[in-house]
Amino acid sequence: VVIDSSDKDMMQLVSSDVEMFDPLKNRVIDEAEVEVLYGVPPSLMVDLQALTGDSSDNIPGVPGIGVKTASLLLRTYGSLEGVLAGAEGIAQPKRRQQLMEHAEDARLSYRLAKLRDDVEVSVPLEDLVSQGRDTSGVEDFLIRQNFRRFLKGSGLGKKESYGESKKRMFVSDVEDKSEALLQEDSVERCYDLVVEESELLKWVEKARKAGIVAIDTETTSLSTESFMTGEGELVGVSLSVGAGEACYIPVGHRGADVKVEDAGEEDAEKEDMGEERGEGDLFGYSERQSEEKKAEEQETEGLGEGEDGRQYRQLPWSRVKEILSPLWVDESVLKVGHNLKYDVHVLEAYGCRVTPRADTMLMSFVLDAGREGSGGHRLEGLAKRHLGLEMVSFEDVVGRGRQKKTFADVLLAEARDYAAEDADMTLRLYEVLKGRLERSSHQGLYHGVEMGLIDVLVRMERWGVRVEGDVLESLGRKLRGQEEVLEGDMSRLAGESFLPGSPKQVRHILFDVLGLSSGVKTKKGEKTTRVDVLEDLAEEGHEIARLLLKWRGFNKLRSTYAESLPKEMSIRDGRVHTTYAMTGARTGRLSSQSPNLQNIPIRTEEGREIRRSFVPEEGMIFLALDYNQIELRLLASLAGEETMRRAFSEGVDIHALTASRVFGVEVEEVDGEKRRQAKAINFGIVYGMSAYGLSRQLSIGVGEAKEFIGSYFSEFEALHAYKEDLLEAAKKNGYVETVLGRRLYVEALNSKNGTLRAHAERQALNAPIQGSAADIIKRAMIRIDKMLQEEQKVSRMVLQVHDEIVLEVPEGEADEMEERVKGIMEGAGEPFCGLSVPLRVDSGRGLNWEEAH
Repeated sequence: VVIDSSDKDMMQLVSSDVEMFDPLKNRVIDEAEVEVLYGVPPSLMVDLQALTGDSSDNIPGVPGIGVKTASLLLRTYGSLEGVLAGAEGIAQPKRRQQLMEHAEDARLSYRLAKLRDDVEVSVPLEDLVSQGRDTSGVEDFLIRQNFRRFLKGSGLGKKESYGESKKRMFVSDVEDKSEALLQEDSVERCYDLVVEESELLKWVEKARKAGIVAIDTETTSLSTESFMTGEGELVGVSLSVGAGEACYIPVGHRGADVKVEDAGEEDAEKEDMGEERGEGDLFGYSERQSEEKKAEEQETEGLGEGEDGRQYRQLPWSRVKEILSPLWVDESVLKVGHNLKYDVHVLEAYGCRVTPRADTMLMSFVLDAGREGSGGHRLEGLAKRHLGLEMVSFEDVVGRGRQKKTFADVLLAEARDYAAEDADMTLRLYEVLKGRLERSSHQGLYHGVEMGLIDVLVRMERWGVRVEGDVLESLGRKLRGQEEVLEGDMSRLAGESFLPGSPKQVRHILFDVLGLSSGVKTKKGEKTTRVDVLEDLAEEGHEIARLLLKWRGFNKLRSTYAESLPKEMSIRDGRVHTTYAMTGARTGRLSSQSPNLQNIPIRTEEGREIRRSFVPEEGMIFLALDYNQIELRLLASLAGEETMRRAFSEGVDIHALTASRVFGVEVEEVDGEKRRQAKAINFGIVYGMSAYGLSRQLSIGVGEAKEFIGSYFSEFEALHAYKEDLLEAAKKNGYVETVLGRRLYVEALNSKNGTLRAHAERQALNAPIQGSAADIIKRAMIRIDKMLQEEQKVSRMVLQVHDEIVLEVPEGEADEMEERVKGIMEGAGEPFCGLSVPLRVDSGRGLNWEEAH
């Protein structure tokens, strides 16, 4: 019996005669899989649900008992009744008390969760057999209308039995390849495992004949920094030269199906692989595998045969590199990747330069930013959206949780099917997206900006930035001390001790103990302690809310930066190597991760102290260049607001000018408070801020904020017209555009949900401004990098944060670099952006980031 469902309520029915088939993940759930997922066999699933409960089905369970605890208890006591009978002997006081107090709730939950198998069925089983459908004429109609995707998903094509569809239909080592089809995939898949030189040479020839090859690397780490230190290892490379035609070349597997004929020869091959890393390397990597790594790899000796009963001898990396290197740089063969920046990092760490290139992730981002869907620009999501195909997930191959292994330990047949599919889908996506890109106006943006940025970011990530760990450690101790003082103050105000980092305890203190009021609740109906609620309470004069906000600020700085950044420092060079995400923000802005350097505050002394820990190398200084009010300048240019344009051209303080217009005073009479309010209004307009948002920022009433905004638009009428015209066009077209034509889709502009619609309108107003700034900054980075590379300068770009670019320069080069980089940045909008307002760049120098900024 097969149950077509992924519902865990059905898992109690699984047995040696009953399986489930999860249609969403295309996987079989049998007895073993149930135990992997929930830690208990199917026979105990009802007992497990009785303990854990299920809020979606109104099954109460026992409070505080989750799946892991429940499975541990059931493995110990054997059943629900066994757990309840032994509750008095459980060591943990809270768990013991909950089980004893809620024993009857658990028994009720058992009755609710258990499926009845004694119900009279009035309809004979044979009457439930599918009677089929009358599809006469439908298939022909769909073909005539060119509804191929709908035809594929309608089930009118070839039917497959469950036994066929549950298999992963990849070409195996069998000779008969006639069944090499994925369910709902009309393309025959020929996925080869390449372990012989002659086979690899054939694939190189295929790529040359095709003129295009999709590439993908499999590794032991997703951290690009690990390939600079030698900790990350290349495990294999996959190639695809046509739809369904792909191969996998293993070079670093150590699984049970990897044949080790002679330990000495194996060691020699591993040594060759280490020595080859760095040869011909664009960035001068020179790593070799550590002795510890070699020892780990030697442990594979003596392992038995793989699950398919076969063993393989991998090709040494030295030969694979020698054979593939001419292909990597062959200008007549286009190399296609998905998130190619990562593969460039890996291959260049192993001494391989790849050119020319195409990146399907960046093609998708240029074409469809803002309408990514649940899959974003990830390969799996795009394959499902554009090809209608489900891909094997990485977790399906390496496992999850404690069962997770590295890709080097995956059996070769499984590795081949997963890795070759990645290359196969990448090439298929390229064929789909290439046509759209060629028909669009985005080719210049894709080729000239996004693709041009890959090498720039690889160089920046590889070089990194130096951080003084002792400065951060000292700051961490200081912040912890400040937190402790605040914790004492808050405990005195509350009348009892509590953990400020626990939302549950904070909620209890604020709303139960102190009786403060808040109408904002979570989806579960509980009062929330999020920042805006605390801000409201602080404005009402509740000191404990103000202290909580301050504590959270200190805690975030300490945990995110003061304590985390030293751990991110490379053991190779003592520098921090962030990774820049090219598709992280829909507007095109770069974001950074591992670590995130974009959110270090600059208005607090503690934030400035974190920036002081970023320092240049000896004999170097930091040169920081920051676009001056670029978003307001772009707004003035796009809206054609003459007063603002003239002010920027003449160097007038735009915030003072705004205050003068809104508050009806002379520019000379504008004080600091009025300028602050005008600045908030100016940037609020850029970000589509509502009157409510402005009122919160300025701590004024909503009515007063509305008057400010009304006065602003009456003085700057062109801005109001621009806003209205932009929203009207966006609602009609579904997108807005930047000065370089980057199209940003905003899908909820016509939503009937007022909250969603208001949010979409703010996005539509902000996206062209922020996106245009991002386009210009990227163009500047590419031009700066080109100048540095062509002239072989010692200076290097080390950071890009918001509107700022930071370089590490020799003191003797500082004057020249400041003048030249400033000129490049100020001219980065030309000749395509057509700005009527000049861009201006502020610069600073220093022996740390804060001093330079």
